[in-house]
Amino acid sequence: MWLSFHEILQVEHHDLVLSFLRFQIDQFDYFHKKAKKYSVDVETTSKHPVSHAEGKRPREIIPTVGANPTIILGAKQKVSTIRELIEDQSADHAFTAFRSRVSSAIQALSSESGDTNTVNDSHQVCSLISFMSYYMIYTRSFQIMEYRYMKVKYESVVDWHPKTDYLQCNPKFNNRPRYDFVIVNSPRGCYFAQLVSIFVCCVNGHDYHLTLVQPLAKNPRAPARSVDRHLSIYRWHIQPRNRCEVIPLERIVRGAVLIADTRYAGDYFVVDTLDADMFMRVGDM
Repeated sequence: MWLSFHEILQVEHHDLVLSFLRFQIDQFDYFHKKAKKYSVDVETTSKHPVSHAEGKRPREIIPTVGANPTIILGAKQKVSTIRELIEDQSADHAFTAFRSRVSSAIQALSSESGDTNTVNDSHQVCSLISFMSYYMIYTRSFQIMEYRYMKVKYESVVDWHPKTDYLQCNPKFNNRPRYDFVIVNSPRGCYFAQLVSIFVCCVNGHDYHLTLVQPLAKNPRAPARSVDRHLSIYRWHIQPRNRCEVIPLERIVRGAVLIADTRYAGDYFVVDTLDADMFMRVGDM
């Protein structure tokens, strides 16, 4: 049986399509089995601290709020008191007035939740921090658990599809410090910030999920304003280390990529071409 030139091409085309479909099916089965094998279930978290020094994906995660959390923490460190944390970070100006900042963040978090009992407990915590002695403040009733990894789930403003960012706040990620940037949604508007520390405070039986961030301000230098405007560049300036803020984790919208300007110290360029969602968000900030 002789086949014409067009019939041979049609047979070759069908064979190529079938091979491609088989390859896609095999790839789907492979990744599906791999995901089931290596996925981490929230209900089966590890009870041992994870150092996360080697840069591996952390296995221990905890939800922040609700049954369907938008923020998941990992790489849990050992439990410590607020006194031990301040003493360990005594050389870092980011922890200046750390106790008062934590108390203000707890009060704000409690007020936003609308829980009367939680609000009352928050006022008790503020009273403790404001009026009681250092010995009472540093008791075991005020414990802090640090985390060095965070997974943020958010909804894209472009197509409303769910997206996920994997953020690091680790002094030794692959043997190098890595502190990612985020977008923070605050009452005064959205702004960029760099993660400094992620932690959970346990006070009077309540867990408060907080993070210490170093905010950036949209205050470009005068010589660079005209160039930035012509090139459509978004320049933000990072605030001094001693002006860090403690905010609830719920205010983090998503991760961000900022590149330091080597000409002007403290200036950062926003990579708004990272994805369509970032492009749309930066234009409104």
